[in-house]
Amino acid sequence: MPTSRLLRENNPWLAARAGNKVLENRLINRCGCNCGGGGQCKSGDGKKVVNDFSKINIQANKDCLCKWGLKTHYISDGAITASSYYGPNLNDCHAPKWSRLYQAMVPDVSVGAWAAGANNANQWIQVALDGATTITGVVTQGRNSYDQWVTEYKESYLAADLTWKTVNANSGTAILFSGNSDRNSPVTNMFYLPITAHKLRILPTQWHGHISLRHEYLTC
Repeated sequence: MPTSRLLRENNPWLAARAGNKVLENRLINRCGCNCGGGGQCKSGDGKKVVNDFSKINIQANKDCLCKWGLKTHYISDGAITASSYYGPNLNDCHAPKWSRLYQAMVPDVSVGAWAAGANNANQWIQVALDGATTITGVVTQGRNSYDQWVTEYKESYLAADLTWKTVNANSGTAILFSGNSDRNSPVTNMFYLPITAHKLRILPTQWHGHISLRHEYLTC
């Protein structure tokens, strides 16, 4: 079996992208409420609601189903580290532990994002995974409380052979992923092929206002 076909059949998202309608429909119909026939999503009392899941972008469903665990705190605070964060001598309101997707500002606790200690190309934020894990993409947001976000970045990872690599395009060159353009809209970037990683790093290359972000990784 060709490698590309094998990868698609073992990865529902890649299969959907490649036109596999069976898996595409499977993704579409796995919604967060009680789904009925015809792609119509039903509320708890069994009544049909306006949402027609057959028309919702597959990516939105994938984001809902496949997040690895930053938002849900499956990944501990200690597993999220960074090259630096702003004001470490004052408090940890800008610390990397606040980089979870949809993290809100909490006065005197969190600014609603990780904010780097400096604005330069040497900054990164890292997530240590619970063993070798297949990762297919990443979702980013800006800072919840200010107009600060990362507009472009690279992704690197500690691979199964324990060497650091970048997420590359088909050509073998590192991908420059397009980031955010406002505070709160999530932006999803899928990798060209799934990777197997022990650790993951976002490496900001361009930003607006200040290097600040929230994020989540995808597993399907």
